Amino acid sequence: MAAALCDSSACVQFPEYPKIECDYVSYLSSAKQDVSLDMQKASSYLAQEIQKAREHIKSSLDKQKNLIRALDTSRIDELEKTVNSLITRISELEVQLGKMRELDQMVLDRTAPAAKPAGDGGEEGGLFDSDDEEDPEAERIRAERLAEYEAKKATKPAVVAKSNIIFDVKPWGDDTDLVEMERLVRSIQADGLIWGSSKLVPVGYGIKKLQISCVVEDDKVGTDFLEEAMTEFEDYVQSVDVVAFNKVLEQPGNILALVLPSGGTAARHRKGATTGRYILSGWRLSCPT
Repeated sequence: MAAALCDSSACVQFPEYPKIECDYVSYLSSAKQDVSLDMQKASSYLAQEIQKAREHIKSSLDKQKNLIRALDTSRIDELEKTVNSLITRISELEVQLGKMRELDQMVLDRTAPAAKPAGDGGEEGGLFDSDDEEDPEAERIRAERLAEYEAKKATKPAVVAKSNIIFDVKPWGDDTDLVEMERLVRSIQADGLIWGSSKLVPVGYGIKKLQISCVVEDDKVGTDFLEEAMTEFEDYVQSVDVVAFNKVLEQPGNILALVLPSGGTAARHRKGATTGRYILSGWRLSCPT
């Protein structure tokens, strides 16, 4: 038995250990290379994504900068237009001011006394003449011109500012006596107030409203006064609306201009009444020329 164990032919032959060790080290190094390659790929992907995000942020900022520049340019263009319009308006005003100065100078020249003729060669004149010694004829002419100017100024007709107003007077219902309501409205009298034509306008459900016009002098009668006076007839009047307001600049016997036609914006309501906004272009004020 002992001899059999010691027999060299029966011993197991193992590979060489250095070769095994080299193979194992080679295996470990190849595994590390695979892991490092995977890590490099992952880091490269992250770097690419970060670069894409940076490029996206940069492009967004560039777009915002371009938009801000475009907005700033539009504002600058608007400011330039405004400045140009102001310059044009100032030039027009300067021309008008120059014309007014010329007219003032013409009036002063007409009212100024005639120049005193120079004295003879033997008499001392010029700066050494006395202011108290004036030509009676020049004094008379100056007085006549001043009198003519004052008379013309006194007889010049004053401009009278008037307005043509159209009211909508709404009743409480279809059982309201519209004839009596119109009579009450026309009973409102004041200096500078003239009532005009009227008509009944259907509203709906058998209800009609009173539409009445008047001419007032702006310095004497206002819309607030008329609305308050009409709403005092609370048994008949539900609400009062201003339908149209035509501004009239007039001289006695001569109409100058008809301006500012517009819809009514003032209204006075009672007990939750509703109102509308209307423009009646057919109503106009006629004055003899």
